[in-house]
Amino acid sequence: MKILVTGAAGNSNQVLVPMLLNAGHTVIALDVVAMPYDCECVRTSVLDDHALVKYARGADLVVHAAGTADHAHPRTPQVPDAYYGWWEMSAESTHHLYRSALYADVAKIIFLSSQEYYSYAHGPGVIDEEYPASRPAKNYYDLCKVISEDIARYYAARHGIRSIVLRPGNFTGLPEPGPDFLGNRLRREDVAQMEFRCLDYEPEDGFEAFNVMAGNPFQPEDLPDLMERPMELIERYYPGAKALMAANNSVWEGTNRLRTIRKAERKLGYRPEFTFERYLEKLGWTRR
Repeated sequence: MKILVTGAAGNSNQVLVPMLLNAGHTVIALDVVAMPYDCECVRTSVLDDHALVKYARGADLVVHAAGTADHAHPRTPQVPDAYYGWWEMSAESTHHLYRSALYADVAKIIFLSSQEYYSYAHGPGVIDEEYPASRPAKNYYDLCKVISEDIARYYAARHGIRSIVLRPGNFTGLPEPGPDFLGNRLRREDVAQMEFRCLDYEPEDGFEAFNVMAGNPFQPEDLPDLMERPMELIERYYPGAKALMAANNSVWEGTNRLRTIRKAERKLGYRPEFTFERYLEKLGWTRR
């Protein structure tokens, strides 16, 4: 395939682009900074319509993952959220990308969104892909994610641009976040894995979303314990883990949201490599 990757120097794409090249795909990597990849690298912005149309033309699909890597402006009460670049690099960049894809006759986009699509406005709950978007949003960042997905839905419905939207949690290339694998954290390698799995997938009705997390074994009936007795819940599913974690000064404060990846597991064969169980095994834990 010929694949245009936006935000190609970004966190997950530092893993994805080499994966694509090793698999024999032709990649055009686009970002505002220099990139080290052995492919065509274009140093420009996703807000540049002419460049987007030029480099998207002839592509089989686009992986759209442009965003802000830590915000360029200091946070002060006098600086509104809009100034952090969230609008430009989330909602506006998505608008430019889809409009340019239409002009360039691109039929499919894999769009990296965020768990912040759900925000925290609805309180505790089980977060699957049918969980409602945050309306009104908690903050400007969340608002931009909701608007961006609405743009993708619009172009799927009105112009037939098939869209697969991935909603990862907080991912990093740093060492494993330990107990937080059970909540909203995962590794960038697993985000890239999921992006790669979407290459040949056809979304239902032209638009389909998937949660991308490190996974957990919990069930909906566990939600009260997730909030009130998280370490006891860990011990129930991972016997011996509580004492081992205590010996390693590790604790999990729990969460009020049970995030599920069952849809991605079932439909795309997604199996996160970096998980809480792997973290425990590094501490010396074995399943009894």
